[in-house]
Amino acid sequence: MRRNEFKELEKCFKDPWYFLTGYVKTFDRLRGERLFPDWNYLKNLVRTFERERLIVILKSRQMLVSWIVVAYVLWECIFRGYSDNLFISRKLKTAQELLWRARFIYRRLPEYMKVNLGYNNKNVLELKGTGSRMISLPADPEAGRTYSPKRVIIDEFGFVPYAEEIFNSLQPALDGGGKFIGISTSNGSHTKHGQLYLNAEKEGFCKIDVHYSLHPEKDEEWKKEAQKGISQETWDREQEMNLDVGGNRVYKNFLEKRNVMDCEYNQEYRSFRSIDFGYHTPYVLWAQMDKESNIYLLREWVGEDNTIFELIEEVKRIDKEIGIDERDIEMTFCDPAGAQKRDEGISSIERLKKAGIKVSYINCPLKVGIDLVREKILSSTGEVSLFFSPQMKRMISDIKGYVLKKNSDEPLKDDITSHSMDALRYLITNLYIDKHKKSKYY
Repeated sequence: MRRNEFKELEKCFKDPWYFLTGYVKTFDRLRGERLFPDWNYLKNLVRTFERERLIVILKSRQMLVSWIVVAYVLWECIFRGYSDNLFISRKLKTAQELLWRARFIYRRLPEYMKVNLGYNNKNVLELKGTGSRMISLPADPEAGRTYSPKRVIIDEFGFVPYAEEIFNSLQPALDGGGKFIGISTSNGSHTKHGQLYLNAEKEGFCKIDVHYSLHPEKDEEWKKEAQKGISQETWDREQEMNLDVGGNRVYKNFLEKRNVMDCEYNQEYRSFRSIDFGYHTPYVLWAQMDKESNIYLLREWVGEDNTIFELIEEVKRIDKEIGIDERDIEMTFCDPAGAQKRDEGISSIERLKKAGIKVSYINCPLKVGIDLVREKILSSTGEVSLFFSPQMKRMISDIKGYVLKKNSDEPLKDDITSHSMDALRYLITNLYIDKHKKSKYY
């Protein structure tokens, strides 16, 4: 190693900001590859990362926060070493995107700054030479239990399913001195991100605001252009960092100790499925009804960018796990939008039919469906007729985070909780509304 290279390593070892502004490159589709900008708000973030152990960040969109966090973790892996670092996001693909950024930065470092690599794939970047790993994980209730991480990064924290469960699973690591950074634009004060931000001092967290006004290139001209074509509510949430975007819980009468119980398949009961096709997150639930019209939610499947063919295969797989087949299912209920023909000239419902799945759907006003579900969760006379198996982890998490729009009786659409909640509503409305007048059968 040359003397000047050794000096550069020494400077980078002492100061992560020197490393970032001297050697880190970022990428975006508009500008391509460029050196990390020397901007004050980014420098202040790095200094906070050095100083604080538990951090929650509320930010405007596109502020380079995810890039700087990834770059800082890579600096730690190279110059401090001996650590496992978890990147968690709402989906596996978005978690892998964070690891892709780390790999993008690493590959553009000078050779003398690199170390021997071990595992190097979509989910793991191992810096074997320094005993460090960066690991990408999807949102899962048990995400924190398998590892003993030195640092955990949760990106899009306000939009991550199972956020409460994930955070609880991380407690042993955090109590043992592990470091945490939760990053998100606003998705309301009801989220785990929003709660940590609002109660940061009480929870022992350092909270950081990263507003677009800190960005040297985001002036009034930029603001005028950026506001075109979006609602004020969206602007306030995504750019002004307004946490006051959600109202009360839709199903505030749901209580785990009352509605969650062990539920096993019973061949004497009527069996059903319900499907929300989703845009990126399809959801399927399996349910049964006994002779007293009590409903038991047994199993669920949550997809990620799956085709209808993959969904059908997953349905068959879980049927087999339960020990049933299509003959045991009385009906599969679904989203009426599934009747619309797709680009290939056939609808999702027609695909299900061709696979031998019996399908029914009903057009029912949203509020009517919600009121029906509320009644089953807990009626006005105190009766409970809707029960959730503990295996319904995603739905149990979603029902607690499913909230109304502010000053409205309509649910807030967040692309997290809405898919399982829609599937639940399809199930209940199809079971309890007169189908002979309002539904179509296949």
